[in-house]
Amino acid sequence: MLQLRWSLLRPLQGVCRNPRRYFAHKNLLELTDRGFFQGIFPDTAAPKIKQLFTSGQQSIYAGFDPTADSLHVGNLLVIMGLLHCQRAGHRPIALVGGATGLIAAPDQTGNLMTGHELISRVERKREVFGMTLPIVTNEEGDKFGKSAGNAVWLDENKTSPFALYQFFLRMPDSEAEKLLKLFTFIPLPEIEQLMQEHEKEPEKRKAQTLLAEDVTLLVHGENGLKQAERVTNALYKGKVDGLAELNYAEIKQTFQGAAVVDLLTEPGMSILQLAMKAKCFPTETDAVRIINAGGFYVNQKRVQNIAEVITAGIHILRNGVSLLRVGKRNFYIVRWQ
Repeated sequence: MLQLRWSLLRPLQGVCRNPRRYFAHKNLLELTDRGFFQGIFPDTAAPKIKQLFTSGQQSIYAGFDPTADSLHVGNLLVIMGLLHCQRAGHRPIALVGGATGLIAAPDQTGNLMTGHELISRVERKREVFGMTLPIVTNEEGDKFGKSAGNAVWLDENKTSPFALYQFFLRMPDSEAEKLLKLFTFIPLPEIEQLMQEHEKEPEKRKAQTLLAEDVTLLVHGENGLKQAERVTNALYKGKVDGLAELNYAEIKQTFQGAAVVDLLTEPGMSILQLAMKAKCFPTETDAVRIINAGGFYVNQKRVQNIAEVITAGIHILRNGVSLLRVGKRNFYIVRWQ
């Protein structure tokens, strides 16, 4: 059986770390109001399923594709389904393993039909039903998942808490309400009220902010959320203290793909010398031109004086790291020795 990190299924611990306590409906069929269930198999089974959910504890199983070393946002929707069941007093079963991959996980109607037939033959005295969830897509209708090549992973080593937070924070207004219903436990009346407030001041992105907070908190816990908020404040709100509170590992994780350079502190080192030692520019001529034009940043602050001397506490953060940026997207991490 493929061994995946427990953190990937950690939300099934009961989301006890989430300070926002919302109570799930005992009748899980009411989740249809959240757009949660795409369909039921057999399609005539709705009355029986409702009776089962209200008659006592039931077991709900979901299988996960074992061919990747992490689950992704598309899988998170399935986990949310299990969590709703758990919070309503039922027993969730999450299976990740080689056998699941061999016989195919129940992610399609054909597989549900096969599983239904097999279980019905083996457990003749018990009834079994299938429920399908909607596929998570973006505004253009493209599927989010590893097969689509644009997966947002739940493993922090593949997608950082900051990246996950930003993924949901950047959702368009047209998607916010739907995703709040699917990926949070916020009661529907509160979501409706929030959307009314959001429509009055859409520029504040209240809906997306709460969505990003709740999902990041669920997946990565309080520390992950705080990290994501610190980096967000540092990058987009000019609060450099947020960067200073991150250790090197967190900065590297946040700026995945950034070049890392180890430098020795030298008295009198200038901005131009720093830029060249960090290999931010191919030539000194390019460095002078771009820095003078305002295209060079140290710890998210624009620096235009090439002769400015590197100073601890300003250019070198208290965590011994400097974050350099050329233009909008080219980052360089300097570790000072």
